[in-house]
Amino acid sequence: MSDFEAQIREAASRNTQLLRVLQETDHAKPSLQEQIRYVQDLEKDVANIDKKLKQLEQKRAKELKDHEKYRDSNIRRFVYKATGKKDKFEAAAEKEEREYFEVLQEEHQANQLKANLAEQLDAANKVKRELEAVARRHDAAQLELDRLYHAIFSGPTPQFPEEDVKERQSDQKLQAYHEARTKFEAETHVVRLLNEAVPLIMGALRHIEMALQHSRVDMFGGGAMHDMMERHQLAQAEGMIQRARMQIQHARQASPLVGPMPPININHGSIMTDVFFDNIFTDMAFHDEIKRGRSEVQRFAVALQEQLQAAEGRRRGIEEQLKSREMELEQARKELQEERGRAFERYAGEQGANTHGGDLPPAYDEVSSSVGPPPGPPPAQTGTDGKPSTNPFTREG
Repeated sequence: MSDFEAQIREAASRNTQLLRVLQETDHAKPSLQEQIRYVQDLEKDVANIDKKLKQLEQKRAKELKDHEKYRDSNIRRFVYKATGKKDKFEAAAEKEEREYFEVLQEEHQANQLKANLAEQLDAANKVKRELEAVARRHDAAQLELDRLYHAIFSGPTPQFPEEDVKERQSDQKLQAYHEARTKFEAETHVVRLLNEAVPLIMGALRHIEMALQHSRVDMFGGGAMHDMMERHQLAQAEGMIQRARMQIQHARQASPLVGPMPPININHGSIMTDVFFDNIFTDMAFHDEIKRGRSEVQRFAVALQEQLQAAEGRRRGIEEQLKSREMELEQARKELQEERGRAFERYAGEQGANTHGGDLPPAYDEVSSSVGPPPGPPPAQTGTDGKPSTNPFTREG
């Protein structure tokens, strides 16, 4: 076996290995692009929540200062009492206390949201790092394959025009596959985000149902404890709704086909109403307000299910398209490889013909001219084992 034949056999073996690596890692780059966008969205959300927390910290300090003016000022209380304005003092004190605790509640929810975002960002970065490793493996295999082909088919090969055509077709099929894969990854991402929003909305509904239970007791003289539990359950529901909305917003950023969601307005109640105007009528009115909020959350849940089903349908449709593009790419690569195998064969044949059929050395020419050419066709080329040599890229059928 000649050195050139040995080089072809070695190239064929390595080529098969590299094509297998490419097939296993073709998904990495489209998936990585989608994951990078998701990480960037989360990083923006973390930056926004940090900004909001700084504002809330300043607001909390101000509200605490206003609250302490009434809570700790015996002189102010005495002056109001002496002037017959004790009720006014109590109302102002309650107002400052309510505003302070509302800021505390808002800050608590923001911190919970930040912790949730931090967990999501850590998980997303982990997936991103894994995809980066697979993408690097893909790039390394592609680079080695390009070098392997470059060593044999350096640039356009006019002597092998069929190979150039097959190469362009393979590149086009790869581009089509990447486009389908990108769409598929985007819709897969949307489905995951919407699926994560579903239990959050269901949890919000459970908290609202618990708030309604406390509200029913409160209508029949349940007292301040049930007022407090109402507000607590509604605040928990609000926090879960905010997290669900954020997941849906990420889904809309991943795919413009995710539609807008209906509004939700959760009324948290009022300490002023609970303390100064607490009676059966105000309790019934607030009970109706909680039921109104529940109806809005239920409409939101139905809309979320519709968006999820639509995204799953789009994903299934793109998945079928992706399978078709993947088969076309595989076929194009197979045809390209077979054409390169035929090119190898022709190239090896041409080199052999040039070696044996060209101008002969003068000394050999002088000897052969006296005896003439040997009769019959020239013997077939053989390998070191005496058998006819074959090209490793050609296959039967």
